[in-house]
Amino acid sequence: MKKKNPQDIHNLSTTLHRGVADTSPPAESAKPVVLFNGLCSLCKREIGWYRKLDSQRRALVWQDLHKADMLLKDNGLTIDKAVQQLHIILPDHSVRVGVDAFRYIWLQIPQLKPLAWLVAVPGIYQIFTYLYELWLKHYYLKRFSTK
Repeated sequence: MKKKNPQDIHNLSTTLHRGVADTSPPAESAKPVVLFNGLCSLCKREIGWYRKLDSQRRALVWQDLHKADMLLKDNGLTIDKAVQQLHIILPDHSVRVGVDAFRYIWLQIPQLKPLAWLVAVPGIYQIFTYLYELWLKHYYLKRFSTK
């Protein structure tokens, strides 16, 4: 896979965030892109809450994965894979998934940092992971799996 310039994801994330081509000068660093399932009402409500908390800082770009074909493809993801769990694409093109993606969001939002620190505690991380996977298996994937 070709090494990507972190500026490329900035340009794409800015375009996705604004809904138009970006003509402004490049920022010092690109922003992480949170991919969420816009067809899931619970997911949209939760992401809406995060967006509201992030509205002043705008540390993250929020993107419905159903409208991100190029972004998914450019980062080695498929819609089938992305719809299964929360994903964040970082400026270096690494990807955080599941509880690690939630922790990343929480670390970017000052009001939620204590939750991120709590989840980092050994044992608590495993409990959050178990509960998230349980929710995925018994609720989310039954409704949104593409398989």
